Amino acid sequence: MATALSLSELVIRGEPDDRPRIPADPDSASTLEWLGLAVGELPYVLSSARTVDDINYRSHAPNAARMHTGLIDALSQHLASSAALVHHALLAHHRVYPELGDAETTLTDVDFLSHALVEDHPPLWRRFELLEGGYVTALAAAVQASGMRGDQGPAMVDDALTRALATLLGHARLNARDREIVDQQAAG
Repeated sequence: MATALSLSELVIRGEPDDRPRIPADPDSASTLEWLGLAVGELPYVLSSARTVDDINYRSHAPNAARMHTGLIDALSQHLASSAALVHHALLAHHRVYPELGDAETTLTDVDFLSHALVEDHPPLWRRFELLEGGYVTALAAAVQASGMRGDQGPAMVDDALTRALATLLGHARLNARDREIVDQQAAG
């Protein structure tokens, strides 16, 4: 089933996107640089999510299913692109704060949290507000906490990045599930 999509698969899908402002040396870019790029992608991912929410899945218009899958696929790519940027932010954060542990441990939390989103959400249902609330809030928290002094800031950034990635992965899984439903409706 589509919900088996992993974060690494999602990030790989988002990596080849053309970003004119990508850091010259991605391995030395800061968490905040990557978060800035992710914030720049917000209008695209959110408008695409709103468009997919507004699809009339019951339409019998010619080529309706093809148009629906095109819109769903566009949202999938925006989610993947955003996930790649936030993933880079997480890796940069763990390079600076190795005391947080291995980034792979955080990715286990991402998978767990995203499954909860998929299991508790009906197919083909409006999710723009959920994506907007979860992802935007997590990005904002990461940006704000990155400027904090003291011991709590790094852990708060790590938590916010985890929530942002979980939201993106959960929505990518829901989007893939919706695409399967549209494909089944078109075939049947």
